[in-house]
Amino acid sequence: MGHVALASGLLLGTMRAPGMTPKLVEDIMSSLTALKTRSLSHEELTKMEASVQALVRREDPEVDAAATEVAIAQMQTICDTLIPSRKAAQDEDQKTLDDWMKKLKSCETNKTQALELGDLSSDMKQNYEDGLKDHADCLEIEEGKKLLVDTYCAEVDVDTVCSGTVADENKQCCSTHTEHQEEKARCVQIKKDYDEAAQQREQIITKACTDYDSCYDRQLASYEAVEKRVESAEDGRAWNSLYKIKCLLEAFKTADAAGREVTDEETAACDEEQEVPKIVYQEVPGKECGQCDQETCTTASADSEESAASAIGQGGDADQGGFVSKRARRQERRQERSQRRQERRQGRQERRQERRQQGQ
Repeated sequence: MGHVALASGLLLGTMRAPGMTPKLVEDIMSSLTALKTRSLSHEELTKMEASVQALVRREDPEVDAAATEVAIAQMQTICDTLIPSRKAAQDEDQKTLDDWMKKLKSCETNKTQALELGDLSSDMKQNYEDGLKDHADCLEIEEGKKLLVDTYCAEVDVDTVCSGTVADENKQCCSTHTEHQEEKARCVQIKKDYDEAAQQREQIITKACTDYDSCYDRQLASYEAVEKRVESAEDGRAWNSLYKIKCLLEAFKTADAAGREVTDEETAACDEEQEVPKIVYQEVPGKECGQCDQETCTTASADSEESAASAIGQGGDADQGGFVSKRARRQERRQERSQRRQERRQGRQERRQERRQQGQ
């Protein structure tokens, strides 16, 4: 009961043990208590670390052994509850951050599935490529048959001699004319078929990539907002200070059990960087829409070139509403966000290093 009463007096400032200066202990307790509800400034953390070190090293001769024992026990209790609770909160932050990363990465997965399940099969692509070849072959055959028509029908009017009953002398002409018309019709149908396949592929790709583009931008913005909050919370948990205090308390317990004082080597070891809980920040994936753009361009290469040439010839905008410039601006914004994330992480590392140097 005496120890409990003394501890209460230390915390509330209503009791002062003879021959000691309780303000040192009260300041430590006040800082640890405040750390439960808010982030401490760099100066507050540095002062708290120095005060705890002074206490465990018994550097203040006015603080007697009994008061030190009670204060150490109280600090140990606070650390034993504060560290696990903060670890649990950080684990939850890690899970939240990972969940948002999964959502961001799912944009690429959904795009791939949309392309695969949206009838954009290898067969469709093969049919399109076969159509191009078949059309080229057909045109070559049609050109040969046209030469035969020009040869056999050079001196007659085809429409006249090949309508109705065909005279014997015109049968060769009319036969080659019929074959040419049939081949010409076949070429037209082949081109129609592969043009439809090309249009279907382009529509599927465009939708998949448009959905991916908006999904990526939306999920990236959400992830970065969560990441910023998690970084701030992690920094505010003051892990290095808490683990240094924990180390000092353990050093005191070891020394006290052996009936000796805490050594310089033990406090120096606590000044070293401690193994503290850390959030794992995954690398943010870049936007993988280049393949989509390439596919779309490949699918309608001839039509695109023709349309662009036509637009230029008519004084139009071949950039199609500034699509290229918009894409470039999005890329710049992604690079800027990536740079800000890197600067925040670098800042955290520098602040931790500064605290370690000032604590030494």
